Amino acid sequence: MEVIAFMRKPLNIILAFILVLLAAGLCPAEQWETAPAPLPGVQANQERADFWIARHPDPDRPILAPEGIEAMNRTALGFPETELADVLAVPDPLEGAVVRRAIAEVLAESRQSKGYDHTNRLITAAFYDRIETSIGAVPAVIRPAWGLVTARASLRRLPTNEAFYDRPFGNEFDRFQYSALECGNPVAVLHRTADGTWAFVRTSYTMGWVPAAAIALGDKPSIESFMRSRPLVATGGMVPVYADRGFSVHAVSIPMGTRLPLVEKAGRHISVTLPWRAPDGGVRFVTGYIRPEADVSVGYLPYTARNLYRQLFKLEGHPYGWGDLFDGRDCSRLVMDVFSTFGFAMPRNSRRQAAFNPAGRRDTASLSEADKVKILKELGSRPALLYMPGHIMIHLGVVDGKPFAIHSAWGLRESRLLGERTLMAGRVVVSDVTRGGGARGSLLKRVTAITPLG
Repeated sequence: MEVIAFMRKPLNIILAFILVLLAAGLCPAEQWETAPAPLPGVQANQERADFWIARHPDPDRPILAPEGIEAMNRTALGFPETELADVLAVPDPLEGAVVRRAIAEVLAESRQSKGYDHTNRLITAAFYDRIETSIGAVPAVIRPAWGLVTARASLRRLPTNEAFYDRPFGNEFDRFQYSALECGNPVAVLHRTADGTWAFVRTSYTMGWVPAAAIALGDKPSIESFMRSRPLVATGGMVPVYADRGFSVHAVSIPMGTRLPLVEKAGRHISVTLPWRAPDGGVRFVTGYIRPEADVSVGYLPYTARNLYRQLFKLEGHPYGWGDLFDGRDCSRLVMDVFSTFGFAMPRNSRRQAAFNPAGRRDTASLSEADKVKILKELGSRPALLYMPGHIMIHLGVVDGKPFAIHSAWGLRESRLLGERTLMAGRVVVSDVTRGGGARGSLLKRVTAITPLG
């Protein structure tokens, strides 16, 4: 009895102490830990493509033919929610008011947001005043110029390399960063800053600011010929391209999904056409060389489950990077890069990706988790995007009644006795989506749209 009493008294004290902490708000509401590999609820073999291929009833059967993918691209191009555009179809001339309004809206939104620069100081109104002055006057009538990006370049919300962080000493998410443009990406130049160093461009998926020196300008027929040429598609995570046949001079590296015009596939090299910016700013076309063993494809990959799983798991473990910063990939870039290898012209933003297939999309915000699982089971082996506000995942399959997805995640919350813990992933991971939501509920609970891609 004495032992029991001895044990009970400290227990009562501990419980009372916890209650005091809770009442006082001193309980650690959130704990940060490095996410294990694999994540909780995931088996090691589920982080390999072979596991999912083996479960598929017919992994080599085409999910969609190239014509079906192209039809889906055309539908998405005409759907405003995707923000997709044919760069070559930008009107010429173009009303300046359209561009003026687009620039002004982003500047106004930025002014209203509290943020910190790279020195951890609050961004002031004076900063935005300087930006507005640098943008200058947008003419009433614009004659667009067409060009090609010559090397990876940041696409920015405003014409500045200054960062915008939500909090001081929090440099994970630079909100001024949209994305990275890649070698060979076409753009329509709509405006330039007063000093000519930044160009406001229309890309295939949005508008933003790019360093003007990263763009080589050309006439529309030349740009169109480059775009319509038989493509060599990067199917590895990052593929180096060289300036010489001996592979001694690096020219550029292209990430998965990037396409360049194929010149020749020979025994000792693969040659492609690269855009080069001449001293006058015009485009010149030069030959680049890729090692014969490089992870590339002549033309797009056949859209099969085997190929899809292989492409997805080539990037498993790849570092997270908001807007492609630090050579990482965020959630929507993972989706764009992987599906681009099959010929999909994907949006860059997660919300817009969820709108890519309007005919097949299922809005699930009001559904229970059980109903969402039912939808995923009914999809069978069809690929699908799982969207929640601010994040997107790719459905892998249902195992023992639990849906799994692969996604690029910065952090995942889980509930604990005293608040929550955040598992810092910072990489492409496989998740049991019935977990990982903390007080907000599981990932699956927060999924508001399921978009099949096939």
